[in-house]
This record gives sequence, C-alpha cells and structure tokens, in this order.
Amino acid sequence: MKQKALSIISVISLIGLVLCILEIISLKGEIDNLNTNIRNQYNNLNKEVNSIYSNVDEKLKKQASFLSDSYFEYGDADIKNNTVEMRYYVFPKEYNPDKTTATLFCNGKEYTMQNNYDYTAFFVSLDIPVFSETLINKVVLETGGVKQIESIEEAVTPRWDIFPSVYATKSGQSSNRKNTFTTSGDCTVTMESKGEITRIEKVYLVEYRDGKEISREEIPKDGDDNRTTFRFELNKGFELPTGSTLTLYTEVVDSEGYIYRNIIEKARATGSTSLDYSDLLWHAAEASIYSPEGELLWEDEIMNVAEIIE
Repeated sequence: MKQKALSIISVISLIGLVLCILEIISLKGEIDNLNTNIRNQYNNLNKEVNSIYSNVDEKLKKQASFLSDSYFEYGDADIKNNTVEMRYYVFPKEYNPDKTTATLFCNGKEYTMQNNYDYTAFFVSLDIPVFSETLINKVVLETGGVKQIESIEEAVTPRWDIFPSVYATKSGQSSNRKNTFTTSGDCTVTMESKGEITRIEKVYLVEYRDGKEISREEIPKDGDDNRTTFRFELNKGFELPTGSTLTLYTEVVDSEGYIYRNIIEKARATGSTSLDYSDLLWHAAEASIYSPEGELLWEDEIMNVAEIIE
C-alpha cells in the first residue's frame, strides 16, 4: 500500500514538473515577444526622432534660404551634338522687380538670369553636355549693391534622362575543348527607353579575340518595329587557342544610330580544356555608349568595357 502511494506521488510530481516546464517555455516565449516588441518600439521611436530632427533641419534651412524654391527642367535635346537645353529657375522670397538681378554660377562660370515677371522668378537657359556632369554652384541675388548668396551645389547628369540603359544577359553553359570554345544558351538584350530614343533598330553578335574583331553577325528581327527587347539562341563554337582571350559582345544600334555594347561572354584559355573566368565584373556592367561614328561617349564605372573590346 505504501509503495502504491509513493508511485502515485511520483506520477503526480512528474506531471507537475512537466506542467512547470511547459509554463516556463510559455513564459520564455512571452518574454521573447515582449523583448521583440520593445526593440520594435525603440526602433520606431528612434526613426520618429530622426525624422523630427530631419524635418526641423529642413525647415531651418528653408527659413534661412533667400529662395522659396529652385528647380531645373530639360528642353530640347540636340542628339547630334550630345547637348540638351537646361532651364534653371529660382524664386526669391523677396526682391524688387526693377532693381534685383540674379546670377547663376554653373561649373564655375556665371550666367545672368532673366526676370520672369509672370511667375516672380528668374531663369536662364543653358546648353549642357549630355554625358558629363554639370554642377550648379550657387545663385547670387543683388539689389542696390547688396548681395545675397544662395549655395546650391546640385549635380545634373542628363545622360540618365536622355539616353536609354541597355543590358545584355546570357544563360546556359560553356566549355573549351581542342582549342574550341563552345557556348550554348539563351541571350536577352533589353533597352529601357528614355527621351527621344525609343527602340532598338539592329542587334549584332560580335566575336573579338586577342584585340581583333573576328566576326560580326546581325541578329534578325521578328517583325516588331517598336521592340525594346531581343532574344536569341547562341549555340556555337569559337576558335580559342591556349593563351588567347575570347570576348563575345552584343552591339545594339538604336533609332538615332547610337551604339551600345554589352559583353555576354569573356574567357581566357589557360590550357587545352581549362578556362580562366577570374574577371567577371563585366557581368554587372551597363552598355558602353558610342556615337554613330564610333566615338566612345559613356561607359559604366563598374567595368571599363571599352578597354576590353578595343
């Protein structure tokens, strides 16, 4: 009888222990959730405080500024000369229409601004280069010999608004055997249209080996004159002796005659069957842009594509 009682007590104790463990686990979960909520609330509060500081700082800058607003807009682009008209506007908080003058400093040079009486603003029109950065330095307002200087330090690069971005990718496999580089897969060329350039006219596949163009093949269209994407299959072998470097790139010609080059494959044969793929930065590079005459105008900072294929 005594042994039975002890067994019952042991079972009850074990059940109690299990319940305590379950309760501890439950409490631990609640504590973890509470800690997570506290961290989230702290992060949100921190963001709100930073936002308040940022807003206050922005308001103080606006309050101290002599201008209520300033902005620029693009006019007509001269694609042939690689320039675009930029109209820059400034809106003084206070000025005398008959006495106040405004001067814009751009790339260290000064330009007299005209008074637009209808909109209480001053503006100036400049032809700026498409493919290089133009820095708006400051605006100087002068009334009766008293100057007010507003620092702007704004960089303008029209390339991103005037010319499209072109990318090329290739999937599939490549191998090297008996001095022949064989590659197979699907290639995709995509143009993100901007400004006046809205479509791809032609696409070429170019074989380039050891500093020389070996072959050039035009990829046929499928009848869509306004297309911005080309897809084609590449299943081909290319001569690649040991020690040589092979580069395959696509060359896109747009509706204005400009040329975009993207590398889709690049390898150096280090042996009869081995390849060196150590240089892979070109995979992330945007197309280099050339004029219709073949002059390099712009290249991706990630990789000097032009240096590879010239």
